[in-house]
Amino acid sequence: MHLGRWYPTCTTLPDGKVAVFAGWTANNVSPPPNADIPEIYDPATDTWEQKPSATRVQEIYPFMFVMPDGRLFDAGPNRFTHFLDPATWTWGAAIDSILPTCADSSAVMFDAVKGKILKAGGAPVSGIGAATDDAAVFGGPDQPE
Repeated sequence: MHLGRWYPTCTTLPDGKVAVFAGWTANNVSPPPNADIPEIYDPATDTWEQKPSATRVQEIYPFMFVMPDGRLFDAGPNRFTHFLDPATWTWGAAIDSILPTCADSSAVMFDAVKGKILKAGGAPVSGIGAATDDAAVFGGPDQPE
């Protein structure tokens, strides 16, 4: 790995490689610096590759899912979510989830065939704002591009 990371998310891709997103590059400074360049681990060759075209600051532990069409979906915890095209390693336009940014929210893909994801609840980031008990469903045939 090019950058050591605290609190990243690892997502297994359809080809068996692992995409690593977000995290902090140091855990002993305030504010901690973000690891904003995703990296791909190839277990077949035991190598790492950075994807600078997909550079984006994300909250720690982003909710990353492989969608049925092969794109990756960042369901949060930020309010604004995004698709990532692994063919070009570029992010699509932001999608407003309507849910506030919540550090302790959860997300799960509950229908992998349709690519449906449930995002729910959470506490406010850094104590700013109120906790939410709201939920949102993403994906399916009406999902924005």
